[in-house]
Amino acid sequence: MDFFDKKKKRDDPFSDFREMEKRIQKMMDEMSKDAEFPGELFDRKRRPLVMSFSLKMNPKGTIRIREFRDNGKKGTAPAEAQKKPLVQVNEEGKKVTITAEMPGAKKEDISASVQGTKVTIQAEGTKKYFREIELNNRVKRKARMNFKNGILELTLEKRRA
Repeated sequence: MDFFDKKKKRDDPFSDFREMEKRIQKMMDEMSKDAEFPGELFDRKRRPLVMSFSLKMNPKGTIRIREFRDNGKKGTAPAEAQKKPLVQVNEEGKKVTITAEMPGAKKEDISASVQGTKVTIQAEGTKKYFREIELNNRVKRKARMNFKNGILELTLEKRRA
């Protein structure tokens, strides 16, 4: 079919694209009707589980991939009452800085512990938070903690190899 075959096509130069979009949408709808999703991707209420991964590269250039899902197995509070704070890890020189968003938490309810390369952040007040962070390097157990406006900042010093 040529572009100049029909008068309506001259009026709307995008009609071919719209027709293609309708066909693709119809095919996608038909394919999704037949698709089966494994039950393990959903919880009991048929809500999707949160699945994530992290990539970490050590100074030698080796990349470590860690997969995890937020299924409420870790921590002390039930999954419904406990939140996983957003975390950013910055390694610069001899220091590692961990920044975590914990809105509604109070400074006196927050605790942090270090064990080898694993740092655990927890808040046990009216707002409950729990997060384990795996670092590339071992750090000293002593940390500087600063909490202001719902933002926790932990500064740790790397151990010598």
